Amino acid sequence: MRKTAGCLRLPLCSDNNISLTDAGGKLEHGDIEDIDKKLCIICPKHKYKITLAEGEGLFRAPVPNQEVRTFKWYSKGIKQRVHKVSEDGGDVFVTLSDTTCFIESDYYYTEQGRKVRNKVDDNRGIDSGEDEDDS
Repeated sequence: MRKTAGCLRLPLCSDNNISLTDAGGKLEHGDIEDIDKKLCIICPKHKYKITLAEGEGLFRAPVPNQEVRTFKWYSKGIKQRVHKVSEDGGDVFVTLSDTTCFIESDYYYTEQGRKVRNKVDDNRGIDSGEDEDDS
């Protein structure tokens, strides 16, 4: 029997924050960039921009009703659950989010979402990290 703790699948993104995996895009492979004065991780598959501090999805679009076409960053709202990470004496501690409302990334940790995640992982030849029972 092999067990992998779910928290080991969470990429360490920034000082004091980690974000959950995106649907089919492994955020640990994403670049971290400063976007509109916010540190963001870029999903390597979808190119979504997610703020590390809040899990907010950002997108860039034209400002409406402008003579000269200019672009601005807009928010899609909170898309990823974010947990606090701290270090003490070389040990890393994760404090899980106490937000009780549903966040879109939560879907991928439901039974149906796990099936979607595992299907993507299987197609990519990746260990899903789910419990296996060899008995």
